[in-house]
Parts: sequence; structure tokens; C-alpha cells
Amino acid sequence: MKKTVYEWRRLSYRLLIVSCLLFAAACWLGYQLDSMICIYILAAGGFLFMLASAIVYYEFWRCPKCDAKLPNESAFFGEFNCCPYCGYKLRNDHDQVDTNLL
Repeated sequence: MKKTVYEWRRLSYRLLIVSCLLFAAACWLGYQLDSMICIYILAAGGFLFMLASAIVYYEFWRCPKCDAKLPNESAFFGEFNCCPYCGYKLRNDHDQVDTNLL
């Protein structure tokens, strides 16, 4: 089954959370250990996950009908059910609204 725009956005948030955890682990290990290679590996992994999150978000947060980029502010100020440009219904009436990011 094809993923909805909301499922792609949720994946993007999950990747961003993993990147933050990797950056936090790199900072903690930098404080605890004297091994710079571990810090560089974790920081590089965090950067790659953050880059993947941005790519997923900007590539798939689009209207499936008109392919217009959906507004970014909707990610933080609530959901919308229709594309603001063409009026395509993004969420069916039987779809349950999932406000859980994880």
C-alpha cells in the first residue's frame, strides 16, 4: 500500500529524532572518553540521519495530485485535510487522525 504524506512526514520526524540521539551520544562520549574516532563516527551518523530526514520531508511532503509542496507551517500548527492549492483530499473520512509522532 502506498504511503500517505502524513506517513512520510512521520518517518522524517523519526529520522530527525535518531539524528538528535546520535549527536547527544557523540557529545556524551566526547565528555566521557578520549576517543575522537567514536565521536566522529556518531556525529557523522547523526548528520546522515538529519540529511535523510530533510530529504524525506522535502521530497515527499507534497500533494499527490498536483505535486505542489505543502506548507511547512502545517507540520507544527495542526493538520489539514485538503491541499490548499488544488483542493485534493489528503485524508479520507475513514482515516483515523494519528497525532502520535512515534
